Amino acid sequence: MLRRFWVVVPAILLASCGSGGGGHSNDCGGDDPIAAAVANLNEQSPEGLANAHTVLAGALACSNSAEYHSMAHFLISFVRVALFLDDNQVEGGSSLSELLDDMHVDLHGEFLLALLLGDNTVDPTGPELSPDFPHSARVQAFLSQDLANEMGLAAQELENISDDFSETLSGLFSLPGAEIDYGDCQLVASSMRTLQAVLYVQAVLDMNADIYRIDSRAQLWLEAPDINPLPFRIFCGDHPGDIVQDQWADNDREGFLNSAVCLDSLSTFDVSPEAQSLLASAQQAMLKAMDDFSRGMLYDDDDNSADDALYVGPDIQDAFIQASPWIDRLQEAIAGTQSFIPEGGFTYAGKYYALPSFKLDAALVFNPDTYAGRTFLPDYTGTPTVATVNSFDLLFTSDLPQLYWDLIGVQLSHQDVLEFWNYMNRGWDKLWVGWALEDNY
Repeated sequence: MLRRFWVVVPAILLASCGSGGGGHSNDCGGDDPIAAAVANLNEQSPEGLANAHTVLAGALACSNSAEYHSMAHFLISFVRVALFLDDNQVEGGSSLSELLDDMHVDLHGEFLLALLLGDNTVDPTGPELSPDFPHSARVQAFLSQDLANEMGLAAQELENISDDFSETLSGLFSLPGAEIDYGDCQLVASSMRTLQAVLYVQAVLDMNADIYRIDSRAQLWLEAPDINPLPFRIFCGDHPGDIVQDQWADNDREGFLNSAVCLDSLSTFDVSPEAQSLLASAQQAMLKAMDDFSRGMLYDDDDNSADDALYVGPDIQDAFIQASPWIDRLQEAIAGTQSFIPEGGFTYAGKYYALPSFKLDAALVFNPDTYAGRTFLPDYTGTPTVATVNSFDLLFTSDLPQLYWDLIGVQLSHQDVLEFWNYMNRGWDKLWVGWALEDNY
């Protein structure tokens, strides 16, 4: 059994706002730095959070406190993320606070983590959509450059923990004591590395949408549908009489998806050096995530699971061991040493689970040239251009399905492509107007 006992991590991450902020001990003195850090965290204040970070960082820099280093690594991993999310802790404003300011979000001096808990005394104002509202690429950059970096640094703290680490953390808030061990830390580090990889990859796609322009048109139509034009959709024909996806269009609705020919001349993927370098970073983050996960799953925990923060039972561990050959080949494919992952499987709770065989060519997946000039998403920041009737045929024959085939070796059918775009279009409508305006596009 894998039991996730999240009592320590959320408490640290979601420390709420209180009054005051205590001092901290002499980090190289005889005081217990973990007890001092817990005492500061128990103040549940921004100052206490910052003081706890100072105590833990001092302990890690001091050889006299080596016996506390593993627990200090564990605590500081989450404390640093909480500080990163705290809008008030960075003098002159953090990258997050600057983004919130540009989105016209006013926290009124509140502790940002208190807002996540709902413990704030004054509700924030905003965001307020306006013509100068940040385009979505600004959010992408924050996620890939700032948050992803923080996730990697936090994971690194956990990866630096001694492999014989097993200690009980108690006295934090009113939570029961929990045993933290090396295996727990590696599993959490794996989750952080996985998130880091996802944050890197999302920046490769150019989704630089003018959110204000898209939303304002949808809102105008909802207020007066008889007067204002229909909300933008992703795909449309040249005019209402065109056949779109084998169906006659019944309205004149502008779309953002231009013809494939037109899109070939645009930078529909972000192929800037900054974005391209993230592919290599994503590859390394994926490999580290798999290493961390393997170490965590193979860690021999004691039989007493009553107070474990995370517990990997024998049945889960056995299933992982059965699946390990398939996982190892997947890791080799990501690393680029081979590209074919054969079929695998494992038995759990009396049921067999098959793991599919497929091709994953790392030389293509993590090569920026793979994405240069590819047609996938348009640049939503300019004036929309209507699509031609044969856009989907061009996409089918030259772009999306071919990229899919190149990356994993599986061929998409024509119907697969049409269903994919219909799914995207319906989701698009639900996002901006609350329901799907059309069944087929």
